[in-house]
Amino acid sequence: MQKSLDLCFNGRIDSEISEIFNSLSYDLRSEFNKTITIITNPHKANLDWWVEGPAGRNPSSSPFFHYFCCIYFIKYLVEHNNFSFDRVLVDNAELKKIIESMLNDLGVISCMVVHIKPSIRRIFKNRLMLPMLICKKIVQQVIARGSGKINLQSLRDKKLILIDTYMIAEYTNNDRWYGSLWENMSDELKNQTYFVPTIVMTPIRKMGQTYKELRSNERNFLIKEDFITFSDIIFAALHQQRVKKIKIEPVSILNYEVSNMIKDELLNNRDKLSVIDSLLTYRFVKKIKKKGLQVHLAIDWFEGQPNDKAWSYSFNLHYTKAKTIGYRAFESYPFYLCSYPIPVENEANILPKVMAVQGKATVKTVKEFMPNLDVIVIPSFRSQHVWGYDYKISGDNITIIVTLPISIRTSIKIIEKLLKVNSSMSLSDKKIKYIIKPHPTHSSDRIKVKVEDIAPDSFMVAEEKSLTVLLRKADILVSEASSTCLEALACGKPVIIVENEEGLTYDPIPAIVPLEIVRRAKSDKQLTDGINHFINMDVSQKKQLISIGQKIRANFFEPISKDGINRFFHIESIKE
Repeated sequence: MQKSLDLCFNGRIDSEISEIFNSLSYDLRSEFNKTITIITNPHKANLDWWVEGPAGRNPSSSPFFHYFCCIYFIKYLVEHNNFSFDRVLVDNAELKKIIESMLNDLGVISCMVVHIKPSIRRIFKNRLMLPMLICKKIVQQVIARGSGKINLQSLRDKKLILIDTYMIAEYTNNDRWYGSLWENMSDELKNQTYFVPTIVMTPIRKMGQTYKELRSNERNFLIKEDFITFSDIIFAALHQQRVKKIKIEPVSILNYEVSNMIKDELLNNRDKLSVIDSLLTYRFVKKIKKKGLQVHLAIDWFEGQPNDKAWSYSFNLHYTKAKTIGYRAFESYPFYLCSYPIPVENEANILPKVMAVQGKATVKTVKEFMPNLDVIVIPSFRSQHVWGYDYKISGDNITIIVTLPISIRTSIKIIEKLLKVNSSMSLSDKKIKYIIKPHPTHSSDRIKVKVEDIAPDSFMVAEEKSLTVLLRKADILVSEASSTCLEALACGKPVIIVENEEGLTYDPIPAIVPLEIVRRAKSDKQLTDGINHFINMDVSQKKQLISIGQKIRANFFEPISKDGINRFFHIESIKE
């Protein structure tokens, strides 16, 4: 039987060597940033480049980091005598050529490199994607305009504070991005402040109601669609033509030319919606400047995504005297590279002038690749509930909260693992219950159907949307790639990270967190051992976790204060 090494993007690397791939990829992050800088230098002034995948450095949507690491991975396996494969599977024609040359140069002659081509259905779907998205944007524009109007004159009379945010249907009165920010603002600040939403994960049938709720909301919302026009949508659509003119200079990885691989990704972007939304954000800022709106402060919900780059670039360009702040409201995980600024981004003027983080321990990590980054610590508005948490010792009945990540594939794997563990582990006389909290971008019904079909009565999908409420019930939290992990730790709740057995693990737990309160589980046995360890702790061990949690809270979650609010809103310059 042939043994294959699956190096396709989102493929399945053999579990025996996936840990090597994770470790190698972690060590390559800085080298990858250097390569991106080299590629980027000729295009620093081109917004069309910055909203594309390679410049974005998001490994979950752009395959370039994965391919970059694969090239080093092949070399490592051969040189360390760990290469025992008959076939290497890839999903990129350029990567196939590179690996074939590399294997030949390394003396591996008995291995075939196979290009797994996309299905006809996928090719057809990809070609229809852009026209479909443009049509949806046009319909969305019509719906938004029909939902109400703005008072331009009242806006022109204010020094505006604009806050970038996202919005999902049915979340208009629940600020999952900025938490308790609004309720802690003065009336004077509220009068100046407007949230600028990008509508996501919302079907057309719910758009009208969503816009109406935004216009009548307690919070102030500035609707982008009130300013952009059909010509702006066409401008975004023509990005596909403009990007074809971007010339990628020769660049090598381990002396193998990869410029064609990058060009291929530009022409086959996997996240076209992000590109469109980003370019519409750019046109929105240009339009409000033309309409005479004064912007004193522009706050970006910062993850380093294309929309973040477009937001900061646009305000830095059109409102040169305005302050731009990036609100990085979470401690990121190492492979979420886009959330770690690098110098070339600053040179291109696509970064906010100041980065705001919610805890003092986060200052060091956000500066990892850019030590001179200007960073301020502000209150953790989104996670303030950790400061009101009442630490208690749990009893014999055990509740495990499972917060699912944004990846459906990963979410299902976590559930399946827990089902195996639950049916095989020894729980002594303890009764265990699993409460599954879907990611907010996923339908609860979609997860519920999958769970109810295969799970026993001890598994249930949470109707409760508030993590604060669920954490009060929790004895253990299980997850991967979720900011809920750090919040649980701050409440003294132990966390188990379910690691990816077949690729990169998006581990959200900072390295400085003590191992006594966190376990990482790749295999079913490790997950079983982790659960058994935490549910069988004695009182002194549980008290130790509470003490650790209080230190995590102090390091990663700044309490709300007047000084903290003033820092965030640049109060002194508002008064000038």
